Amino acid sequence: MGSKNNRQAYFNTLTRVSKKVDDVLREFWKNDKYGEAKLIMYEPFLKKKWGAQKLRPILTWLSYCALTDTHPNEDIPKDIAKLAAATDLELYAEYTANWNFDNKGEVRTNPLNRQKAAVASKSFLEDAVRMVSQVDEKYVPIILDTSSEVTNSWAKELELNMSNPEWETMPLQRYMKAYIEDFCIPGIGKTLSPASDLTALYTDKTNTTQARQLHNALLNYGVELEILNDLGDFCMEEVSNDKRASDQFSDVKNGVLTPPIWLMYNTANEQQREIIRNCVRPDELTKQEEKELVNILFETGTYNTVSKGLKSAGRKLQKEIKRIGFENEAAKQLRLAASVFESSKIYHILKKSYKAASGQNTSSTENNKHHDEYMQIIRGRYSGA
Repeated sequence: MGSKNNRQAYFNTLTRVSKKVDDVLREFWKNDKYGEAKLIMYEPFLKKKWGAQKLRPILTWLSYCALTDTHPNEDIPKDIAKLAAATDLELYAEYTANWNFDNKGEVRTNPLNRQKAAVASKSFLEDAVRMVSQVDEKYVPIILDTSSEVTNSWAKELELNMSNPEWETMPLQRYMKAYIEDFCIPGIGKTLSPASDLTALYTDKTNTTQARQLHNALLNYGVELEILNDLGDFCMEEVSNDKRASDQFSDVKNGVLTPPIWLMYNTANEQQREIIRNCVRPDELTKQEEKELVNILFETGTYNTVSKGLKSAGRKLQKEIKRIGFENEAAKQLRLAASVFESSKIYHILKKSYKAASGQNTSSTENNKHHDEYMQIIRGRYSGA
């Protein structure tokens, strides 16, 4: 019962913070002399976001509450609500830029949406800067540095590609180091860490040990979140409103070398490798090709290894947050936010996809041949946790 009540408390906080951020954004654009024009450009994106749960804002609120020993049920100060909204605005800038960068379904066959996304990506970033400036200009560098970190990660994504023979069969240790340090941390982790950085600056705790540890925990959260998203790319149905069904398997089509794809490719036989290589193309995959990729994911033991790695990392991340030493409700809810890696619906959808692809009721229990080395890399990132 206690665990169920704790999850409900976290869900209530998530819902309340998300609604507060929606209200802050509506007021912000209502009072902006350019607001009407912006909302025209933002429409394709915001229609997916209004009323949706917002991870970065809740991490901002919970970071503030943890650092100040404030109960998450208390009223959210206006300044904190603005800082929380800014973390989402910066993310919106990256998302809309990514629509064009990865040729997402929202723009692939809709030239008008592509034009709107090109304008929105720069305008969302401007709004993030303006939002934090309403609190104090000292917060601006955190937002701009986040955007620059993401740019660095996209440059690395161009290198971590199957078109680059050097990376295709690179030793796992070297590949994962580049993937985590050069792509995941700047590209995802650094979009989560402003939650702690902004609130630490607001509460004059930037140089405290707890603030630094919380910053590092959120970086690790971002790494696991991206690997979970990489695994979810093989679902044969829509996973969330952030990713259309037509955008599933986009990593393979774009040739992006994610951990699941590296493990699949470096374990597959030559026939399976040829299937993977043939799917690297801008055209839509056939249903048969999608099924073949799902089969390879499971038959090479990649699903087992990556999902076990995520679940293990999720438990270690919860311990890492606990070791920070916060003794309050906010810390409990931060740990619950990390529990997604043990219970994500992506696991269920993938098993369902494998059953549809293979006709088998149960998946293989074998691990990938690189399993031990992969798990050692995961454990090494959480030394002491």
